[in-house]
Amino acid sequence: MVLEPKFVDYGSIHPTADVPQLQQHNSSHALLSPRSVLSLPPLDDEEPPNTSKGTNMTQGDLYQRQPLLPNPGKADKWGHNAHSSSGQEYYEDEDDIIQKTNESNGVIKINMPPPTREEPRFPQERWKTLLAAIIMAFNFVLTLISLSLVHERVPDRKVYGPLPDVFLDNVPAFDWALDVSEYIIIVCVNSCIISIFFHKHRFIVFRRMFLIMSLLYMYRSITMYVTVLPIASKTYFCSPKSNETSPLTVAKRVLSLMSGFGLSVNGKHVYCGDFIYSGHTVILVLSYLFIAEYTPKKLYPLHWFYWVLGVIGVVMLQLSHGHYTVDVVLAYFVTTRIFWTYHTLANNVNLKQHSPNNLLGREWWFCFFLYFEGNVGGPIPRQFDWPLPWPRRFHSKSRDNGPDEFNCYWRDLRKEPQYFSKRNFGSGTLKVWGAFTKTEVLTLAYLSTQMNSREYPDVLEEDLISFLNNNNNQQLLFQQDNGEKHVSRKSIRSFEVQNIDLLE
Repeated sequence: MVLEPKFVDYGSIHPTADVPQLQQHNSSHALLSPRSVLSLPPLDDEEPPNTSKGTNMTQGDLYQRQPLLPNPGKADKWGHNAHSSSGQEYYEDEDDIIQKTNESNGVIKINMPPPTREEPRFPQERWKTLLAAIIMAFNFVLTLISLSLVHERVPDRKVYGPLPDVFLDNVPAFDWALDVSEYIIIVCVNSCIISIFFHKHRFIVFRRMFLIMSLLYMYRSITMYVTVLPIASKTYFCSPKSNETSPLTVAKRVLSLMSGFGLSVNGKHVYCGDFIYSGHTVILVLSYLFIAEYTPKKLYPLHWFYWVLGVIGVVMLQLSHGHYTVDVVLAYFVTTRIFWTYHTLANNVNLKQHSPNNLLGREWWFCFFLYFEGNVGGPIPRQFDWPLPWPRRFHSKSRDNGPDEFNCYWRDLRKEPQYFSKRNFGSGTLKVWGAFTKTEVLTLAYLSTQMNSREYPDVLEEDLISFLNNNNNQQLLFQQDNGEKHVSRKSIRSFEVQNIDLLE
Protein backbone atom coordinates (compact mmCIF):
# COMPACT_ATOMS: atom_id res chain seq x y z
CA MET A 1 0.00 0.00 0.00
CA VAL A 2 1.34 3.42 -0.92
CA LEU A 3 0.83 6.31 1.49
CA GLU A 4 1.73 9.82 0.56
CA PRO A 5 0.57 13.17 2.04
CA LYS A 6 -1.82 14.77 -0.39
CA PHE A 7 -2.17 18.28 0.94
CA VAL A 8 1.36 19.57 1.43
CA ASP A 9 2.00 23.30 1.34
CA TYR A 10 4.51 23.73 -1.44
CA GLY A 11 3.13 27.18 -2.28
CA SER A 12 -0.05 28.11 -4.10
CA ILE A 13 -0.55 28.85 -7.77
CA HIS A 14 -2.85 31.73 -8.65
CA PRO A 15 -3.85 33.14 -12.00
CA THR A 16 -1.60 35.89 -13.21
CA ALA A 17 -4.49 38.31 -13.20
CA ASP A 18 -4.87 37.85 -9.45
CA VAL A 19 -1.32 38.89 -8.58
CA PRO A 20 -1.91 42.66 -8.63
CA GLN A 21 -4.91 42.16 -6.41
CA LEU A 22 -2.75 40.24 -3.93
CA GLN A 23 -0.18 42.99 -3.95
CA GLN A 24 -2.85 45.53 -3.11
CA HIS A 25 -3.46 43.61 0.11
CA ASN A 26 0.26 43.84 1.01
CA SER A 27 0.76 40.09 0.61
CA SER A 28 4.34 38.92 0.84
CA HIS A 29 3.65 35.28 -0.03
CA ALA A 30 6.21 33.95 -2.53
CA LEU A 31 4.48 32.12 -5.38
CA LEU A 32 7.21 29.87 -6.76
CA SER A 33 7.24 26.29 -7.92
CA PRO A 34 9.58 24.25 -10.14
CA ARG A 35 7.91 25.83 -13.19
CA SER A 36 5.91 28.61 -11.57
CA VAL A 37 5.10 31.89 -13.28
CA LEU A 38 5.82 35.19 -11.56
CA SER A 39 3.60 37.95 -12.98
CA LEU A 40 4.42 41.63 -12.81
CA PRO A 41 1.67 44.26 -12.55
CA PRO A 42 1.02 46.17 -15.79
CA LEU A 43 1.96 49.76 -16.16
CA ASP A 44 -0.62 52.52 -16.12
CA ASP A 45 -0.61 52.89 -19.91
CA GLU A 46 -0.42 49.17 -20.60
CA GLU A 47 -3.22 46.65 -20.83
CA PRO A 48 -3.12 43.61 -18.55
CA PRO A 49 -1.53 40.60 -20.25
CA ASN A 50 -3.91 38.04 -21.62
CA THR A 51 -2.53 34.70 -20.54
CA SER A 52 -5.03 31.99 -21.03
CA LYS A 53 -2.64 29.43 -19.71
CA GLY A 54 -2.21 31.18 -16.38
CA THR A 55 -5.91 31.53 -15.72
CA ASN A 56 -6.39 27.78 -15.86
CA MET A 57 -3.55 27.00 -13.43
CA THR A 58 -4.83 25.54 -10.17
CA GLN A 59 -3.41 23.86 -7.07
CA GLY A 60 -4.43 20.49 -8.48
CA ASP A 61 -1.94 20.87 -11.35
CA LEU A 62 0.82 19.97 -8.91
CA TYR A 63 -0.67 16.49 -8.51
CA GLN A 64 -1.23 13.65 -10.91
CA ARG A 65 -2.94 10.34 -10.57
CA GLN A 66 -0.45 7.56 -10.01
CA PRO A 67 0.82 5.75 -12.08
CA LEU A 68 0.18 8.26 -14.89
CA LEU A 69 3.67 9.78 -14.66
CA PRO A 70 5.03 12.26 -17.22
CA ASN A 71 6.67 10.92 -20.34
CA PRO A 72 10.43 11.49 -19.88
CA GLY A 73 11.03 11.22 -23.59
CA LYS A 74 8.93 14.24 -24.50
CA ALA A 75 9.08 16.31 -21.37
CA ASP A 76 11.36 17.18 -18.51
CA LYS A 77 11.33 15.48 -15.12
CA TRP A 78 8.48 17.72 -13.90
CA GLY A 79 6.18 16.74 -16.76
CA HIS A 80 6.49 20.04 -18.68
CA ASN A 81 7.20 20.19 -22.37
CA ALA A 82 10.67 21.11 -23.51
CA HIS A 83 11.34 24.74 -24.36
CA SER A 84 11.16 25.87 -27.90
CA SER A 85 14.09 27.89 -29.08
CA SER A 86 12.07 30.00 -31.49
CA GLY A 87 11.66 33.60 -30.52
CA GLN A 88 13.54 33.25 -27.22
CA GLU A 89 16.93 34.32 -25.90
CA TYR A 90 18.92 32.68 -23.08
CA TYR A 91 21.46 34.34 -20.84
CA GLU A 92 23.71 32.03 -18.83
CA ASP A 93 25.20 33.34 -15.61
CA GLU A 94 27.41 30.63 -13.96
CA ASP A 95 24.85 28.92 -11.70
CA ASP A 96 21.46 29.66 -13.19
CA ILE A 97 19.92 30.30 -16.62
CA ILE A 98 17.48 33.15 -17.10
CA GLN A 99 15.06 32.88 -19.99
CA LYS A 100 13.90 36.11 -21.62
CA THR A 101 11.04 36.02 -24.08
CA ASN A 102 10.57 38.44 -26.93
CA GLU A 103 6.87 38.71 -26.14
CA SER A 104 6.01 41.97 -24.41
CA ASN A 105 3.55 40.43 -21.98
CA GLY A 106 5.55 41.14 -18.83
CA VAL A 107 5.98 37.45 -17.94
CA ILE A 108 9.34 36.14 -16.70
CA LYS A 109 9.87 32.40 -16.26
CA ILE A 110 12.35 31.30 -13.61
CA ASN A 111 13.68 27.74 -13.64
CA MET A 112 13.80 26.36 -10.09
CA PRO A 113 16.27 23.55 -9.25
CA PRO A 114 14.62 20.21 -8.50
CA PRO A 115 14.39 19.22 -4.83
CA THR A 116 16.94 16.75 -3.61
CA ARG A 117 15.65 13.34 -2.59
CA GLU A 118 16.96 11.78 0.56
CA GLU A 119 18.52 8.35 0.36
CA PRO A 120 16.84 5.57 2.37
CA ARG A 121 18.09 5.25 5.94
CA PHE A 122 18.42 1.48 5.78
CA PRO A 123 19.51 0.40 2.28
CA GLN A 124 19.63 -3.34 1.66
CA GLU A 125 23.02 -3.42 -0.14
CA ARG A 126 22.77 -7.10 -0.92
CA TRP A 127 26.19 -7.27 -2.51
CA LYS A 128 27.75 -6.25 0.81
CA THR A 129 25.84 -9.02 2.56
CA LEU A 130 27.15 -11.52 0.01
CA LEU A 131 30.69 -10.24 0.49
CA ALA A 132 30.34 -10.55 4.27
CA ALA A 133 29.15 -14.16 3.85
CA ILE A 134 32.22 -14.94 1.73
CA ILE A 135 34.50 -13.41 4.38
CA MET A 136 32.82 -15.51 7.09
CA ALA A 137 33.22 -18.70 5.02
CA PHE A 138 36.91 -17.93 4.53
CA ASN A 139 37.51 -17.48 8.26
CA PHE A 140 35.51 -20.61 9.05
CA VAL A 141 37.76 -22.63 6.72
CA LEU A 142 40.78 -20.93 8.30
CA THR A 143 39.63 -22.18 11.72
CA LEU A 144 39.25 -25.74 10.40
CA ILE A 145 42.74 -25.60 8.87
CA SER A 146 44.13 -24.44 12.21
CA LEU A 147 42.40 -27.34 13.99
CA SER A 148 43.73 -29.82 11.42
CA LEU A 149 47.27 -28.64 12.12
CA VAL A 150 46.85 -28.44 15.89
CA HIS A 151 45.62 -32.05 16.06
CA GLU A 152 49.17 -33.22 15.29
CA ARG A 153 50.61 -31.08 18.10
CA VAL A 154 48.24 -32.08 20.92
CA PRO A 155 50.16 -33.61 23.87
CA ASP A 156 49.74 -37.36 24.28
CA ARG A 157 46.87 -38.11 26.67
CA LYS A 158 48.80 -41.01 28.22
CA VAL A 159 51.74 -38.77 29.11
CA TYR A 160 50.06 -35.43 29.86
CA GLY A 161 46.81 -35.37 31.79
CA PRO A 162 44.28 -32.51 31.87
CA LEU A 163 45.40 -29.21 33.33
CA PRO A 164 44.18 -28.27 36.83
CA ASP A 165 40.71 -26.76 36.62
CA VAL A 166 38.38 -25.79 39.45
CA PHE A 167 35.25 -27.10 37.74
CA LEU A 168 36.69 -30.18 36.01
CA ASP A 169 38.55 -31.34 39.13
CA ASN A 170 35.41 -31.34 41.28
CA VAL A 171 32.68 -32.47 38.85
CA PRO A 172 32.72 -35.90 37.19
CA ALA A 173 32.42 -36.15 33.41
CA PHE A 174 29.12 -37.03 31.69
CA ASP A 175 29.65 -37.90 28.02
CA TRP A 176 25.96 -37.50 27.12
CA ALA A 177 26.01 -33.84 28.23
CA LEU A 178 27.99 -32.85 25.13
CA ASP A 179 25.20 -34.14 22.87
CA VAL A 180 22.64 -32.14 24.87
CA SER A 181 24.74 -29.00 24.49
CA GLU A 182 25.02 -29.44 20.72
CA TYR A 183 21.29 -30.09 20.30
CA ILE A 184 20.67 -26.82 22.16
CA ILE A 185 23.09 -25.14 19.76
CA ILE A 186 21.10 -26.46 16.79
CA VAL A 187 17.86 -25.06 18.26
CA CYS A 188 19.36 -21.65 19.05
CA VAL A 189 21.06 -21.26 15.66
CA ASN A 190 17.94 -22.19 13.69
CA SER A 191 15.79 -19.88 15.81
CA CYS A 192 18.23 -17.02 15.26
CA ILE A 193 18.30 -17.55 11.49
CA ILE A 194 14.49 -17.69 11.29
CA SER A 195 14.07 -14.50 13.32
CA ILE A 196 16.55 -12.66 11.08
CA PHE A 197 14.95 -14.08 7.92
CA PHE A 198 11.62 -12.49 8.85
CA HIS A 199 13.19 -9.19 9.93
CA LYS A 200 12.30 -6.21 7.78
CA HIS A 201 15.98 -5.27 7.36
CA ARG A 202 17.21 -8.86 7.10
CA PHE A 203 20.13 -8.10 4.78
CA ILE A 204 21.64 -5.62 7.22
CA VAL A 205 21.22 -7.99 10.18
CA PHE A 206 22.65 -10.97 8.27
CA ARG A 207 25.58 -8.82 7.19
CA ARG A 208 26.32 -7.89 10.79
CA MET A 209 26.11 -11.50 11.91
CA PHE A 210 28.50 -12.61 9.16
CA LEU A 211 31.05 -9.92 10.01
CA ILE A 212 30.98 -10.54 13.76
CA MET A 213 31.33 -14.30 13.24
CA SER A 214 34.22 -13.62 10.86
CA LEU A 215 36.10 -11.78 13.59
CA LEU A 216 35.35 -14.47 16.17
CA TYR A 217 36.45 -17.33 13.91
CA MET A 218 39.62 -15.51 12.87
CA TYR A 219 40.61 -14.80 16.48
CA ARG A 220 39.86 -18.41 17.42
CA SER A 221 42.01 -19.80 14.63
CA ILE A 222 44.93 -17.79 16.01
CA THR A 223 44.48 -18.55 19.71
CA MET A 224 44.07 -22.31 19.27
CA TYR A 225 47.16 -22.48 17.06
CA VAL A 226 49.61 -20.41 19.14
CA THR A 227 48.89 -22.25 22.41
CA VAL A 228 48.00 -25.95 22.41
CA LEU A 229 46.54 -27.33 25.64
CA PRO A 230 46.28 -30.97 26.75
CA ILE A 231 42.96 -32.70 26.16
CA ALA A 232 40.48 -31.74 28.89
CA SER A 233 38.40 -34.96 28.70
CA LYS A 234 39.71 -38.41 29.49
CA THR A 235 36.99 -40.18 27.53
CA TYR A 236 36.48 -38.08 24.37
CA PHE A 237 37.53 -39.96 21.21
CA CYS A 238 40.35 -38.38 19.21
CA SER A 239 41.43 -39.64 15.81
CA PRO A 240 44.98 -41.15 15.68
CA LYS A 241 47.70 -38.82 14.50
CA SER A 242 49.07 -39.27 10.99
CA ASN A 243 52.43 -37.63 11.84
CA GLU A 244 52.21 -35.47 8.72
CA THR A 245 50.52 -32.25 7.74
CA SER A 246 50.59 -32.38 3.97
CA PRO A 247 48.09 -30.19 2.07
CA LEU A 248 46.14 -33.28 1.02
CA THR A 249 45.81 -34.50 4.62
CA VAL A 250 44.72 -31.06 5.83
CA ALA A 251 42.20 -30.77 2.99
CA LYS A 252 40.62 -34.14 3.85
CA ARG A 253 40.29 -33.16 7.50
CA VAL A 254 38.74 -29.81 6.61
CA LEU A 255 36.16 -31.46 4.33
CA SER A 256 35.32 -33.98 7.04
CA LEU A 257 34.79 -31.25 9.63
CA MET A 258 32.72 -29.14 7.22
CA SER A 259 30.42 -32.07 6.47
CA GLY A 260 29.54 -32.24 10.15
CA PHE A 261 29.23 -28.45 10.63
CA GLY A 262 31.92 -28.62 13.30
CA LEU A 263 29.75 -30.70 15.68
CA SER A 264 30.64 -33.99 17.32
CA VAL A 265 27.02 -35.20 17.60
CA ASN A 266 27.22 -36.58 14.04
CA GLY A 267 30.59 -38.26 14.58
CA LYS A 268 32.59 -35.96 12.28
CA HIS A 269 34.44 -33.92 14.90
CA VAL A 270 37.20 -36.40 15.80
CA TYR A 271 40.14 -33.99 15.88
CA CYS A 272 41.27 -32.51 19.21
CA GLY A 273 43.05 -29.36 20.33
CA ASP A 274 40.48 -26.57 19.72
CA PHE A 275 40.36 -25.31 23.29
CA ILE A 276 41.15 -21.58 23.46
CA TYR A 277 38.48 -20.46 23.12
CA SER A 278 35.17 -22.41 23.16
CA GLY A 279 33.32 -22.37 19.84
CA HIS A 280 30.22 -23.89 21.48
CA THR A 281 30.02 -20.96 23.90
CA VAL A 282 30.51 -18.44 21.08
CA ILE A 283 27.52 -19.79 19.14
CA LEU A 284 25.25 -19.99 22.21
CA VAL A 285 26.05 -16.44 23.35
CA LEU A 286 25.88 -14.94 19.86
CA SER A 287 22.50 -16.53 19.11
CA TYR A 288 21.01 -15.05 22.27
CA LEU A 289 22.49 -11.61 21.58
CA PHE A 290 21.02 -11.40 18.07
CA ILE A 291 17.61 -12.65 19.16
CA ALA A 292 17.48 -10.16 22.05
CA GLU A 293 18.75 -7.27 19.91
CA TYR A 294 16.51 -7.60 16.86
CA THR A 295 13.22 -8.95 18.17
CA PRO A 296 10.64 -6.65 19.84
CA LYS A 297 11.24 -5.90 23.50
CA LYS A 298 7.73 -6.97 24.35
CA LEU A 299 8.88 -10.54 23.61
CA TYR A 300 11.03 -10.46 26.72
CA PRO A 301 9.79 -13.94 27.82
CA LEU A 302 11.34 -15.28 24.61
CA HIS A 303 14.57 -13.44 25.37
CA TRP A 304 14.71 -14.96 28.82
CA PHE A 305 13.98 -18.40 27.37
CA TYR A 306 16.99 -18.28 25.04
CA TRP A 307 19.16 -16.83 27.80
CA VAL A 308 18.29 -19.80 30.02
CA LEU A 309 18.79 -22.14 27.07
CA GLY A 310 22.27 -20.70 26.48
CA VAL A 311 23.22 -21.12 30.13
CA ILE A 312 22.06 -24.73 30.08
CA GLY A 313 24.10 -25.36 26.94
CA VAL A 314 27.27 -23.98 28.54
CA VAL A 315 26.70 -25.98 31.74
CA MET A 316 26.20 -29.16 29.70
CA LEU A 317 29.42 -28.43 27.83
CA GLN A 318 31.30 -28.20 31.11
CA LEU A 319 29.69 -31.36 32.49
CA SER A 320 31.04 -33.27 29.50
CA HIS A 321 34.55 -31.87 30.15
CA GLY A 322 34.61 -30.71 26.55
CA HIS A 323 36.39 -27.44 27.40
CA TYR A 324 38.36 -25.89 30.21
CA THR A 325 36.58 -23.24 32.25
CA VAL A 326 38.94 -20.56 30.95
CA ASP A 327 37.82 -21.41 27.39
CA VAL A 328 34.22 -20.63 28.31
CA VAL A 329 35.10 -17.39 30.13
CA LEU A 330 37.22 -16.11 27.26
CA ALA A 331 34.56 -17.06 24.70
CA TYR A 332 31.89 -15.10 26.58
CA PHE A 333 34.14 -12.08 27.03
CA VAL A 334 35.37 -11.90 23.42
CA THR A 335 31.90 -12.48 21.92
CA THR A 336 30.10 -9.87 24.00
CA ARG A 337 32.86 -7.24 23.58
CA ILE A 338 32.88 -7.55 19.79
CA PHE A 339 29.07 -7.59 19.56
CA TRP A 340 28.60 -4.56 21.81
CA THR A 341 31.47 -2.60 20.25
CA TYR A 342 30.18 -3.24 16.73
CA HIS A 343 26.61 -2.22 17.55
CA THR A 344 27.71 0.85 19.50
CA LEU A 345 29.51 2.06 16.40
CA ALA A 346 26.64 1.06 14.10
CA ASN A 347 23.91 2.78 16.16
CA ASN A 348 25.66 6.14 16.54
CA VAL A 349 26.25 8.16 13.40
CA ASN A 350 28.73 10.44 15.20
CA LEU A 351 31.05 7.47 15.79
CA LYS A 352 31.24 6.56 12.10
CA GLN A 353 34.19 8.84 11.51
CA HIS A 354 37.84 9.04 12.46
CA SER A 355 38.32 11.43 15.34
CA PRO A 356 40.92 11.90 18.09
CA ASN A 357 38.15 11.50 20.68
CA ASN A 358 36.61 8.41 19.05
CA LEU A 359 38.76 5.72 20.62
CA LEU A 360 36.55 2.97 19.21
CA GLY A 361 37.71 4.08 15.79
CA ARG A 362 41.15 2.68 16.61
CA GLU A 363 39.94 -0.88 16.08
CA TRP A 364 41.95 -2.44 13.27
CA TRP A 365 38.72 -3.42 11.47
CA PHE A 366 37.18 0.07 11.68
CA CYS A 367 37.85 0.87 8.00
CA PHE A 368 36.07 -2.31 6.94
CA PHE A 369 33.24 -1.41 9.29
CA LEU A 370 32.80 1.97 7.60
CA TYR A 371 32.47 0.28 4.22
CA PHE A 372 29.77 -2.13 5.37
CA GLU A 373 27.88 0.22 7.74
CA GLY A 374 28.52 3.67 6.32
CA ASN A 375 25.09 3.98 4.67
CA VAL A 376 23.04 2.70 7.63
CA GLY A 377 21.44 5.70 9.29
CA GLY A 378 21.05 4.67 12.93
CA PRO A 379 19.61 1.83 15.03
CA ILE A 380 17.69 -0.82 13.10
CA PRO A 381 13.94 -0.80 13.93
CA ARG A 382 12.62 -4.04 15.40
CA GLN A 383 10.15 -4.66 12.60
CA PHE A 384 9.19 -7.81 10.71
CA ASP A 385 7.55 -8.57 7.39
CA TRP A 386 6.87 -11.51 5.10
CA PRO A 387 9.97 -11.99 2.88
CA LEU A 388 8.40 -14.16 0.15
CA PRO A 389 6.03 -13.18 -2.67
CA TRP A 390 3.70 -16.03 -1.71
CA PRO A 391 1.27 -16.88 -0.25
CA ARG A 392 -0.69 -13.80 -1.25
CA ARG A 393 -2.79 -13.71 1.90
CA PHE A 394 0.22 -12.45 3.87
CA HIS A 395 0.34 -9.34 1.68
CA SER A 396 -2.13 -6.61 0.92
CA LYS A 397 -4.75 -7.40 -1.72
CA SER A 398 -2.77 -5.65 -4.43
CA ARG A 399 0.58 -3.93 -4.44
CA ASP A 400 -0.84 -1.36 -6.86
CA ASN A 401 -3.78 -0.42 -4.66
CA GLY A 402 -3.80 2.78 -2.68
CA PRO A 403 -4.64 3.32 0.98
CA ASP A 404 -8.33 2.57 0.39
CA GLU A 405 -7.73 -0.28 -2.09
CA PHE A 406 -8.29 1.94 -5.13
CA ASN A 407 -6.17 1.44 -8.20
CA CYS A 408 -5.02 5.06 -8.24
CA TYR A 409 -4.22 7.65 -5.66
CA TRP A 410 -3.12 11.27 -5.63
CA ARG A 411 0.45 12.11 -4.73
CA ASP A 412 2.87 14.96 -5.30
CA LEU A 413 5.16 14.12 -8.21
CA ARG A 414 8.12 15.72 -6.46
CA LYS A 415 7.93 13.39 -3.44
CA GLU A 416 9.36 9.89 -3.21
CA PRO A 417 6.56 7.30 -2.77
CA GLN A 418 6.61 5.24 0.43
CA TYR A 419 5.29 1.71 0.75
CA PHE A 420 3.73 0.23 3.87
CA SER A 421 1.73 -2.88 4.56
CA LYS A 422 -1.85 -2.06 5.50
CA ARG A 423 -2.13 -5.22 7.57
CA ASN A 424 0.29 -3.77 10.11
CA PHE A 425 -2.38 -1.35 11.28
CA GLY A 426 -5.55 -3.44 11.27
CA SER A 427 -8.64 -2.59 9.24
CA GLY A 428 -7.73 0.73 7.67
CA THR A 429 -6.58 2.47 10.87
CA LEU A 430 -3.25 4.26 10.84
CA LYS A 431 -1.46 5.48 13.95
CA VAL A 432 1.76 7.46 13.92
CA TRP A 433 4.07 9.13 16.42
CA GLY A 434 6.19 12.18 15.69
CA ALA A 435 8.08 15.03 17.30
CA PHE A 436 9.73 18.24 16.20
CA THR A 437 12.09 20.96 17.36
CA LYS A 438 12.35 24.54 16.24
CA THR A 439 14.75 23.53 13.47
CA GLU A 440 14.13 19.86 12.71
CA VAL A 441 11.33 17.32 12.34
CA LEU A 442 11.70 13.69 13.42
CA THR A 443 10.74 10.88 11.10
CA LEU A 444 7.22 9.57 11.66
CA ALA A 445 7.00 6.25 13.51
CA TYR A 446 4.19 3.93 12.45
CA LEU A 447 2.64 2.26 15.48
CA SER A 448 0.21 -0.48 16.26
CA THR A 449 -3.35 0.53 17.07
CA GLN A 450 -3.01 -0.82 20.62
CA MET A 451 -0.37 1.54 21.94
CA ASN A 452 0.22 1.08 25.66
CA SER A 453 2.77 1.95 28.32
CA ARG A 454 4.81 -1.11 27.40
CA GLU A 455 5.19 -0.16 23.73
CA TYR A 456 5.63 3.57 24.25
CA PRO A 457 9.19 3.32 25.72
CA ASP A 458 10.17 1.13 22.75
CA VAL A 459 9.01 3.82 20.36
CA LEU A 460 11.00 6.44 22.25
CA GLU A 461 14.12 4.28 22.20
CA GLU A 462 13.91 3.52 18.50
CA ASP A 463 13.05 7.02 17.27
CA LEU A 464 13.63 9.69 19.92
CA ILE A 465 16.84 8.36 21.48
CA SER A 466 18.59 8.01 18.13
CA PHE A 467 17.68 11.63 17.33
CA LEU A 468 18.96 12.86 20.70
CA ASN A 469 22.20 10.89 20.30
CA ASN A 470 22.82 12.57 16.96
CA ASN A 471 22.08 16.00 18.47
CA ASN A 472 23.77 15.63 21.83
CA ASN A 473 25.28 19.08 21.52
CA GLN A 474 21.87 20.69 21.92
CA GLN A 475 19.99 21.23 25.15
CA LEU A 476 16.56 19.78 24.37
CA LEU A 477 13.49 19.32 26.57
CA PHE A 478 10.85 16.75 25.71
CA GLN A 479 7.23 17.90 26.00
CA GLN A 480 4.24 15.52 25.94
CA ASP A 481 0.66 15.43 27.16
CA ASN A 482 -0.58 13.66 30.28
CA GLY A 483 -1.90 10.53 28.62
CA GLU A 484 -1.91 7.39 30.74
CA LYS A 485 0.82 5.68 28.73
CA HIS A 486 2.93 8.85 28.81
CA VAL A 487 2.96 9.29 32.59
CA SER A 488 2.98 5.62 33.58
CA ARG A 489 5.67 4.42 35.94
CA LYS A 490 7.36 2.43 33.20
CA SER A 491 7.48 5.44 30.86
CA ILE A 492 8.81 7.74 33.58
CA ARG A 493 11.43 5.15 34.50
CA SER A 494 12.43 4.92 30.85
CA PHE A 495 12.88 8.70 30.70
CA GLU A 496 15.12 8.56 33.76
CA VAL A 497 17.23 5.70 32.40
CA GLN A 498 17.69 7.39 29.03
CA ASN A 499 18.42 10.79 30.66
CA ILE A 500 15.60 12.54 28.82
CA ASP A 501 14.71 15.92 30.32
CA LEU A 502 10.94 16.50 30.48
CA LEU A 503 9.22 19.86 30.31
CA GLU A 504 6.97 20.01 33.38
